[in-house]
Amino acid sequence: MVKPRVVLLIVNMAAGGAERVVSNILQHLSAEFDFHLVLLNKMIQYDLPKGLIIHYLDDENRDQPNGFDRIKTLLKMPILAFQLSKYCQKNNIATVFSLLSRPNYISCLLKMRLSDSIRVVISQRSSSSAFYSSKSLNDRLNRFFIRKLYPKADLVVSNSKGTQYDLQKNYGLKNATETIFNPFDFNKINHLKNEKVTLAALFTEGGAKFDKFTFVN
Repeated sequence: MVKPRVVLLIVNMAAGGAERVVSNILQHLSAEFDFHLVLLNKMIQYDLPKGLIIHYLDDENRDQPNGFDRIKTLLKMPILAFQLSKYCQKNNIATVFSLLSRPNYISCLLKMRLSDSIRVVISQRSSSSAFYSSKSLNDRLNRFFIRKLYPKADLVVSNSKGTQYDLQKNYGLKNATETIFNPFDFNKINHLKNEKVTLAALFTEGGAKFDKFTFVN
């Protein structure tokens, strides 16, 4: 049986909640789907399945972005969407699932180019009207992109009812119709909670692998 080919699009796999969700998807659903992980830079701090196809759509430097860098990365999105469309066509990708704002914008631009041949699902991870609430150019651009691009997606998935309500009420999105809560691997949590952790490990910087959490009393 041929498995559906799915692109998982995210900025990188550094330590973070959305990145953890991608890691869990890759670990638990690879038997059902042929995943291609597409990143915007090469930072990886999670363990990934062996043999996973990883494609770097960009090689941006996001160590210390300033305001101009943020705007520049937004303006570069049509080029990245074009590159992604070529990748999807070459590899017979059926679905693109993206997480976080800029990957979502790129996915929606991709949908505008390949409207009949690909399904685009985007995941909203926060209340965008609160997250992009200032009058700065960056925040105004993000609010504009959400309002104009998110309706292009086939489906907008939120990680909470509040996030879904925000998209529907403040942006008028009709396709923000599903809420899928963050997954938890309780067996792994029960195993890791007994491991010892040091303060040095908690505060290590520069290339540390944050692939697990340890709970202490």
